[in-house]
Amino acid sequence: NWLLGIGAIDEPYQFLAEQAAIMPVIMFVALWMSMGTGFLVFLAGLQTVPGDLYEAGKMDGIKNPLQEVWYITLPMIKPQLLFGSVMAVVAGFSVFEVATSLAGLPSPLYAGHTIVAHMYDFAFIRFEMGYATTVAVFLFLLTFGLGRLLMRMFSSKNEY
Repeated sequence: NWLLGIGAIDEPYQFLAEQAAIMPVIMFVALWMSMGTGFLVFLAGLQTVPGDLYEAGKMDGIKNPLQEVWYITLPMIKPQLLFGSVMAVVAGFSVFEVATSLAGLPSPLYAGHTIVAHMYDFAFIRFEMGYATTVAVFLFLLTFGLGRLLMRMFSSKNEY
């Protein structure tokens, strides 16, 4: 509306009718919906870091805030980072209601099709259960594999 008011555009841009704009809109809405949980987990992790560790770090030779973050804060909040990243991966692969609410099922030229919408389309609209099951197993293996990768990345070997 603001762009229309200043005369920058002649007519409203139909974000959900343009094939190239559907997926970025879905990604933006899904990201916006998941930010609250991620920030809450991250903030809870930051509040669990004892202030004494920063003082001890300065005595041990930490000179700037970047070193504080790298050597003290990040190792102390690894469990919260693991939880937040696993939740983000699972939520990222389960974007179904956002895509179908915004773009419909099927979306124009399947531009807003996510993997879960694809699975739903083949299972309950086309009744091709074998293919839909294959997609579901692939989605499970992909989510499980990324979860294991995140567990390995954030595994704590009692560094502190």
